[in-house]
Amino acid sequence: MLAVRESHPASPDEAAEARNQLVQIDVETGAVTVLHTGHDFYASPRQSGHGRLAFLAWDHPNMPWDGTQLFVGDHAPGVALANITTVAGGVTESVVQPEWDGDSLVFASDAGGYWNLFAWDETGIAHILRDDAEYAGPAWGLGSHWYVVAAPGLLVARRVENGRQGLVIVDRERGFASPVDAPYDSFGSLARAGSGVACIGGRANAPSELGIIDIATGTVVVVAGGGTLPVSEGVVSAAERITFPTTLGDCHAWFHPPRNGAVQGLPGERPPLLVITHGGPTGSASPDLSWRTQYYTSRGWAVANVDYGGSTGYGRAYRQRLEGGWGVVDVDDCVACVRHLAAHGRVDPARTAIRGGSAGGYTTLAALAFADAFRAGASHYGIGDLKALANDTHKFESRYVDRLVAAKDIEARSPIRHADRIDCPVIFFQGTEDRIVPPNQTEDMRVALAERGVPVACLLFEGEGHGFRRAENIRAAIATEYAFFARVFGFAPPDDVPDFDIENLSGASGGMAAASLQEKQP
Repeated sequence: MLAVRESHPASPDEAAEARNQLVQIDVETGAVTVLHTGHDFYASPRQSGHGRLAFLAWDHPNMPWDGTQLFVGDHAPGVALANITTVAGGVTESVVQPEWDGDSLVFASDAGGYWNLFAWDETGIAHILRDDAEYAGPAWGLGSHWYVVAAPGLLVARRVENGRQGLVIVDRERGFASPVDAPYDSFGSLARAGSGVACIGGRANAPSELGIIDIATGTVVVVAGGGTLPVSEGVVSAAERITFPTTLGDCHAWFHPPRNGAVQGLPGERPPLLVITHGGPTGSASPDLSWRTQYYTSRGWAVANVDYGGSTGYGRAYRQRLEGGWGVVDVDDCVACVRHLAAHGRVDPARTAIRGGSAGGYTTLAALAFADAFRAGASHYGIGDLKALANDTHKFESRYVDRLVAAKDIEARSPIRHADRIDCPVIFFQGTEDRIVPPNQTEDMRVALAERGVPVACLLFEGEGHGFRRAENIRAAIATEYAFFARVFGFAPPDDVPDFDIENLSGASGGMAAASLQEKQP
């Protein structure tokens, strides 16, 4: 068995960092052989049928989407790798998911600006297909598969162009990709399943499902999930793709207009807007059916999921917009989205809210502190203290902030240091066992806002960590968040929401003045 081993110090008080190594485990005896060591991180060990082993490695301060190296070495049981060759990669090239196809090694590299497919053998490297689209994504964990070898010389891959996903068959010899007419808007990690591929497929108007796709016809055999909608299609708001200008170029979002066939808005009234900021921040928004989104759109809200600069699915240059600019670029893009939708008469700029979790919660708090576009916000275990994040997080992300925010800007970009600049109502959702964003960090922000008379609420969930897992807590967070915004904007809150207090909220504020949509001045 091949594995990536992470060894931690014997005592949590020791300052030493965890150690990662590439190892082989004898499943009969339990003996462990170190195949390679010396790099900060390892991933994707792949054994050929001819005694060779491919693997990825990278070092601090890089994340795997910044720069990795692909190696191949001779592999024999019970001994370290020998005759190791560097195939591709470096500190400015991200290589992901090596896969053997006979004697060739297929991999994805963003050396040309997009994660394209390449093949290596003893004669050198060949670019399988030149395409301004992504055939891989950010390696947030071990084991992700954006493509599979379906047959010798034939790959099935997820292709992402400007944030839109599709499934394609790639003929290595011809250098040609042909689309598979599959009924999905998104494709999870792929796995070979007979003559087809299995994945979790997402759709804009139906629940996600685990399906096996016939790559010749696109037909699907559903293995699990899916099924019929538990609500009428007349209340499901399908995602619309929108593109709008920003200071760094075009930005993108998935926009969901309000939809409920049973009710109609007042003549001339524009809907309130909820902007959602995805996590990561090296992540992306999705058009897939989200009950959180539908909870809002079925009640008269518009929702925009913003792929701010730094998101994946648009190439390396778009992803690198956030380098040195976290808390600025992402905030500017969210403000630009509000401005664009308001200018086109699709939302009411006086009733705009923003929400996000984890890194998305950081963008939410930064937008509330450093811009004036939003009238309320919801932070779900959001990062408020960048210095604490860099000092206290796990090894994988311990140097993540280095590229996103310069050391000299850490304090200036940390919302917890600028709570005095937040003037609109905020609600916090926090797990008591969160080690990434400790409860005291959220409590400090709550107290700072409350002491200044800013309307604020906070819900603590016992036993939850960085991200909620229990269904009852997820439901409570969604319903309470909506009820908070309803009370802030003067709507009637739902009847089935448990009581919660909003400090300093004296009355409804549906008649707030229109947002200026300008950045706050220091």
